[in-house]
Amino acid sequence: AEHVQSSPLYLKSAMDNYFAREKIKNGQNQHAESIYRRLMEEMTDENKHDICDFSSLAVPTLLLGLLLQREGRFDDARTVFEGFSHVLDNAATDHQCCCSARVLQAHALFEMKQQNGVRALEIIQRAIGMDDNLSPVLQWKQFQDARRMLLLQQQQQHYGLG
Repeated sequence: AEHVQSSPLYLKSAMDNYFAREKIKNGQNQHAESIYRRLMEEMTDENKHDICDFSSLAVPTLLLGLLLQREGRFDDARTVFEGFSHVLDNAATDHQCCCSARVLQAHALFEMKQQNGVRALEIIQRAIGMDDNLSPVLQWKQFQDARRMLLLQQQQQHYGLG
């Protein structure tokens, strides 16, 4: 990872993320949002992926999603997280990227907070498929309840009750 950290792309991304963080500390959330969105646009170019598939896109996506949640802009946060998932879907590769998994984990926790337990479970299972270190979250009560709800829904569909 040392050679990645010395790349011009990594250094620019790190500096931009630090600058956005400083803007948030100074109460300039809109400016920080514009920095994160610009970084995300720059990093969706297929030629810009780092060694860790989508790390350059994952960081600003995660930070922007968290910023939008903090501001109570839940629909916007969901759009950001779902946009990242869409990029992963379009990549058509089987990812084992912990950076991507962390974004999906944040998305799952967001959905859980929004009372979308089954959706949260689906997302966290995808994240765990990328990084098994996230599997302990499945032991949390909220995810256990979501698993029971999903099984109930599947049974209802199977028997034509739902």
